Amino acid sequence: MFTYLRAWVRFLEEVLLRRPLQPDEFIFPRVGTNGVVYPIDELSYDAVMKMLTWICTEAALTSRYTSHCFRRGGARYRFMFAPLGERWSLATIRWWGAWAEGESVSTSVHSTSCSITHLGQVDTLIRYLLDELTRYEKNHRDALCPIPREAERSFNGDHILTAPVTAAETRDVLRPSAGLSVWQS
Repeated sequence: MFTYLRAWVRFLEEVLLRRPLQPDEFIFPRVGTNGVVYPIDELSYDAVMKMLTWICTEAALTSRYTSHCFRRGGARYRFMFAPLGERWSLATIRWWGAWAEGESVSTSVHSTSCSITHLGQVDTLIRYLLDELTRYEKNHRDALCPIPREAERSFNGDHILTAPVTAAETRDVLRPSAGLSVWQS
């Protein structure tokens, strides 16, 4: 991500502006119809959507895409997959993704008889993260992994990462076949 951002800033400064970007100027400025860059004017939502639609059309993508992923990028990673000590609280994720307090969606349950039960309004952020966590906990794709994550036993399987080292694990690490000579007599 940062590689492309740095490349864009370099292009903006060297090619489009022909000068360094000032602290009060936008990294993604408005570009006029005549190609003139206005670094003190922000790029509008409509302009972003127009570009996104053009890119998708040129790539022969038939689905409709929106800027949703730009707003909430990284929330799932920071909630579930970031290393211990680097995970974010729900409050931090709400701030990062600019989720309004009480932002919600209607939720319904479909039964096998095709009847629909309306559950009312559910907080969008909570639903998104809990749905993702449920998918993670019910996924068994790594069932043969030598170190099981046992996601259903603790939040996100964190008990595996914080468990003390066992005597057997220590022996395995210090075994002569590992290239260490601590067991020599």
